[in-house]
Parts: sequence; C-alpha cells; structure tokens
Amino acid sequence: MGGSLCNSSKSSGRDAEFVSGRTESGSVLLIKVEEGQIQWEPVFQIPHYRSSGPYSFDLEVKEISSLLLVGDRVVVSYVRNTYDRRPPLICFSLGTRQKVWHAGRVQSASKEDEQTFGNYRVTPARWKNLLISTFSYNESVHAFFLESGKWGWRVRLDTSYFQNWSSPVVKGDIAYVARVN
Repeated sequence: MGGSLCNSSKSSGRDAEFVSGRTESGSVLLIKVEEGQIQWEPVFQIPHYRSSGPYSFDLEVKEISSLLLVGDRVVVSYVRNTYDRRPPLICFSLGTRQKVWHAGRVQSASKEDEQTFGNYRVTPARWKNLLISTFSYNESVHAFFLESGKWGWRVRLDTSYFQNWSSPVVKGDIAYVARVN
C-alpha cells in the first residue's frame, strides 16, 4: 500500500519530483530525480495520538494509504492499529511542511449514533469544497470540509458493521461507491 503523487509542474525529461507515502512509519517523503540521481527527504510525519474512546492508549500509524494533492496541500489517509472516534485523515502544506488540520472526532446527537472510523484504505474524492470518503468498519459515506477537515455530513449505506468500501468516485453532483451486495 501507499500513495505517490508526481508534481507534473516540476517534471521534465529525466527529472521529476514526487511526494510519496510509501512508509510504514507515517512519514511522507519528497523524492527528487535530477540528472539520474535520486534524493529523498521527509516532509511530514503523521503524529501518534491517544485514542478518543473510553480506553487510553496510543494509536500508532501503520501505513499511509493515499495522498491527494489539492493546490499546496496534501491530504493523507492512513492505517492505524485500531479504529477510533477520529477519522484517520490529515492534511499538511507542502510549502510550510506543517499540519493544516487533522480530522476531528465526529460529534453525534446520541450515544447510540456515535461514529467510529476504521482503517482508511481508500482515496477520498473531491467534490466542490468537500472530501467524500468511506472507512472500514463504518456503514456510511462521509463528507469533510477541505479547508478545515471538519465533518460535514454522512449518508448511511449499510448496517453491517465490518464493511470495507471502495474509493468513492464523483461525477458531476453524484458520488458513487461500489458495494459487494
């Protein structure tokens, strides 16, 4: 697994510049190929954080799933050691190499409707000012504001708990998500 992006504005002939998330530590790398030489440097590290549930333990990043380049920003989805109330989705600036936002815990009106998010093995789709995505162990498609990472809305797709969805695809004003059933 892991994602890579090529910055096509900096690619010519044999020279290229890539942003890669092919690490198991949560590091995002900038890889430069110049005159046949390969150079790489870390540009961002996904921080470990405490679980947001009733148990207190560290959630460790296991792998980066995808990278989505939006202007100067890179939206990173990742896999961690278990599910949590916070979605595994973070955004950083390539220019400053600083975190812009980390998707926060989704608040719900009732405890029966509390959302948890499993590992993120898909690529989010961009629709207007939103990121549309699905998560393992979650029955819904969710929307997050691109500017802030705040949760916007969800649509329930299935009531099965152990779901693994495909990456959503947006065409026009419709988001498509493939299902096994």
